[in-house]
Amino acid sequence: MRDQMKLSELEQLVWTKIRQQWKTIKKAYRDLSNSEATGISAAQLRNQFSHWGLNMTDEQFHPIFNKFDLDNDGIINYIDFLQSVGKECFPREGLYFRQDVPKPNKSYTCKANRCFHRPVGATNYCNVHIKIFREKAIQIMLEWKNKIADWDKFMQTVREKSDKYDKNHIKKEDLFDIVA
Repeated sequence: MRDQMKLSELEQLVWTKIRQQWKTIKKAYRDLSNSEATGISAAQLRNQFSHWGLNMTDEQFHPIFNKFDLDNDGIINYIDFLQSVGKECFPREGLYFRQDVPKPNKSYTCKANRCFHRPVGATNYCNVHIKIFREKAIQIMLEWKNKIADWDKFMQTVREKSDKYDKNHIKKEDLFDIVA
């Protein structure tokens, strides 16, 4: 009974370590398996356990490995990992999201070159680049104001050609036609 108690304590410790180290089951699987095509071998799992300081005997390790390897082929593939670890450590991860439907492409970083900030609202750019673009537009408009003789007539034409639903927007083709 004492060995069984130690085994169950070890199992709980393994589940706790997995929950603490990874936020998602997909990330846990990728980190544990060096190549997703082959899966997680017993040696890879044992190596991770020893990295955590869990030095187990074969009698302790094999029952835990068998909890992961549901199809008993000696390799923990993603389905085995999802069904064993997923229901123990990440029970909500598979409940609310359909795994068979690809996620839409959403930009998680600014589209500006070498910028890794998060985009704002429906734009593809971060606050910094939106401000840069706004300043650049103001600079261009000031240059145009100095070059255009009849500014009031120019602005009237811009208002007439602007979007009928939002007078603050104009198509660039229309603006270039006015300037030319």
